[in-house]
This record gives sequence, structure tokens and C-alpha cells, in this order.
Amino acid sequence: MIFDKKRVAFCFDGSVSTQVKYDKPDDISGKTVAGIQMLFQRLYVTGYEIIVFSARCKQLEGFKAVTHWLCQHCLIEYVTSVIPYAPECGVVVDRRCVKAVDMQEMIKEIGAKERRYEEE
Repeated sequence: MIFDKKRVAFCFDGSVSTQVKYDKPDDISGKTVAGIQMLFQRLYVTGYEIIVFSARCKQLEGFKAVTHWLCQHCLIEYVTSVIPYAPECGVVVDRRCVKAVDMQEMIKEIGAKERRYEEE
């Protein structure tokens, strides 16, 4: 499958915000994951489309809360869309697959993953 643009999707809870569990979609108390702003900025500058997804966004209140949180933490400017489900794209990042790697390594891994999808 070949994608028109380089796209990376981030699960909101655990990959963008440190909050992982929630009782109410509009209750977000988590802080930013360390280094996420720099990662978003680097991806954006190198031509990636950044998508944030969260089950919270299935409800309007949750969508508003996620969007507001991204605005408060100066991340919305890098984000193309906020949606309720993981989209089909070259790379999907969630808290279960993010390892403690440095920023350069993360960029390399995302680029390598994107190239593998383009070759198929």
C-alpha cells in the first residue's frame, strides 16, 4: 500500500499525554509525554502529516477536550487532524510500542517504517 503523504498517527493517551486511563472523555489531567513537542516539530518540518487519535473523540465533549489540551500544550499547530480511531497510515504510535529511545532514533525508526510501507 502506498500513501500519498508521509503520515504518523499518535494515540493521545499514553503517547502524547501521560494520562492513560480515563472515566470521562472530557477529563484530561495528564501532562505532555517528555519530548513530544520536539518530536512533533521535527516530524512536521520533515514533511510528515501528524494525526492524533483517541477513543475520547467518539463523543463531542472528548473531541473538544483533546483539541483544547493540544492547544494548551502548543501541539495543535503540528497536528493535521484529531480523530476517534487509528487511521490507516505508515506509522501508528501508541504507548505499548514507544520505547525509551532518543529523538534521533525515533525519527529514524519512523522513517524506516514509512519506507517499508512505500516499498510494498
